[in-house]
Amino acid sequence: GQAGLPLAAAPGAAAVASGAADAEGDEAETLRTHLQQLQARDPERVFIVRKINRLGFDSPATLKNHFEQIGPVESVLVAHSHVRCNSRTALARLRPSGLGFVLMTSVADVRRVLAAGEFQNVGGVAIRVSPFKKRLALGSLTGAAEE
Repeated sequence: GQAGLPLAAAPGAAAVASGAADAEGDEAETLRTHLQQLQARDPERVFIVRKINRLGFDSPATLKNHFEQIGPVESVLVAHSHVRCNSRTALARLRPSGLGFVLMTSVADVRRVLAAGEFQNVGGVAIRVSPFKKRLALGSLTGAAEE
């Protein structure tokens, strides 16, 4: 693993990482970079959120506010995706992500979130919550990235 990868926040500061590469491609936040960042974290403090695209581009802040009712959220990692348009222009349209990761401060809080059920209502949207498992071997994260 790559130890020492920053998680977009200083220790003790809550971070909301949302993003996609800008026009220059600076610091692209992708599913791959998020998974690399999470490899250095305790998987018991992380859970996966799916079907969050209807929360829109503010989904990281919405998720953070929602799950902070249960306990402190260290960070929310959501990578919005660029979709090429079928028009003459070379511009890509940004699409809200349907998948994200929430890193809580405590394992007990993650267990409380998961105990609340697989489907949960966040901001009027039914999202799916599931445990995060650190990849032990190739292919063991099957199903985590719904493409």
